[in-house]
Amino acid sequence: MGLFGKNKITKGAVADVVQCTLPQDEYIVWKWAPDGEDSSGLRADSVRYGSALNVRSGETAVFFYNQADKQVEFVKGPVRNFRIETANMPILAGIIGAGYGGGTPFGASIYFVNTSDTIQVPFFVENIHLLDCFTEYDLPASLKGKATFHIPDAERFLEVYGMNDMDSYTLKDRVREVLVEKLKSEVGSASTTLHIPVMQLRANMEKLKRLAFDELKSRLLDRYAVELWDLNIEDLDIDTTHENYRFISSRMEAVGTRASDEVWTATAAATRDRTLAENEIFAAQLEREKMKRMTDISLDNMEDTLRRQREEAQRSSRLSTESSHLAAHQVDVQGSVAHRAAQSLGELGASGGASMGGDGGMNVAGMMAGMMMGGAVGQNMANMMGAMTHNVAQPAPPTPPIGATAQFFVAVNGQQAGPYNLTQMANMIASGQITRQTYVWKQGMAAWDFAGNVPELAQSFGAVPPPMPPQTPPAPPTL
Repeated sequence: MGLFGKNKITKGAVADVVQCTLPQDEYIVWKWAPDGEDSSGLRADSVRYGSALNVRSGETAVFFYNQADKQVEFVKGPVRNFRIETANMPILAGIIGAGYGGGTPFGASIYFVNTSDTIQVPFFVENIHLLDCFTEYDLPASLKGKATFHIPDAERFLEVYGMNDMDSYTLKDRVREVLVEKLKSEVGSASTTLHIPVMQLRANMEKLKRLAFDELKSRLLDRYAVELWDLNIEDLDIDTTHENYRFISSRMEAVGTRASDEVWTATAAATRDRTLAENEIFAAQLEREKMKRMTDISLDNMEDTLRRQREEAQRSSRLSTESSHLAAHQVDVQGSVAHRAAQSLGELGASGGASMGGDGGMNVAGMMAGMMMGGAVGQNMANMMGAMTHNVAQPAPPTPPIGATAQFFVAVNGQQAGPYNLTQMANMIASGQITRQTYVWKQGMAAWDFAGNVPELAQSFGAVPPPMPPQTPPAPPTL
């Protein structure tokens, strides 16, 4: 059965309760003794077979059997109410015979080793000679504080330290001796090591701690198998009544004044440099703002230019569209004029026939005169309209067709129409669809030209006779 078997016991009159009765922050190693006895009593080195063992967390119980080979048994906590017998302590089984049943005692010393993190050792270091690195004078001082450590491994601790009559006081004294020896040396030379005046060492307790901590930790672990966790230096007391104190103080005041002047000079230089840097930053900011304003102005000008160009393009497109519509309107007006001329011609012919015959019959001469007058009016109106619109919205003539015949092409609203022969052209001239200012082209012509300039068509625009004079009314009849 293993060391930590489940065989709990009930306390009896003959059984011992083996446990540490001290708080864990008050001991390092503690030797057990039965109730009513101390560690030097008669039964301090014997324990009853079948007693109960209690081991707290952070503790290790160590059994030393009084045999020549110094056999040792370790029981690590937490353990509660376990019977001490051969079933769960193998070494015990080899040294106790069957005759030791019941409550018979057997030789064994039991120590409890504190493996928790609460072990503290106060220290006080006297007669420290603080050597000032600036004046090379020394001052007496004292140092006090606390060291916190623990025992990480109870078995190694016993191997290094041994258990012959050991107790907490002995170990604490030995740890304290190491602390005092190391701190006295390190703190005494701290001014030189840290390059700090002795007057300022009290303000640098953490630096004093770091001077000694690492070496102390290594030394205690190697020598006593204890691990240093913290070194708290609570106070450094310098003897201000010593004769060297006034001398060091006066020297430090002079050094402080000189240092203050140097600090002031350095501060002034730093302020000047900072002012120059700030001015440069301010100038750079102004330059960036100036560049930004110039960029904004350039963008505004560019946007305005693009807007004007866009408006000009829209206006040009609108005028081009209006010009095209005006040319179409010209053709419509010309057609309307021709239509109105033909209508007037018919009306005039009808009225002429009615008035010139005298007898209400068909007057051929009056009809012809009306036709001539209507044609003249229509022709004149068409010519006048063509002249008015020619310079306003006359579209450019189209490119003459390739391989055209001798027949004529006519430009209508910038587009060519045709071909037409002379008879068709004469009819369109007579109806007013083609005027003297209408562009025409036929094969052999170098370019488009007005119809009135083409010899073949000019005769179709023959002279139009003036309107006939009014007829003399007949004499009134004689009654």
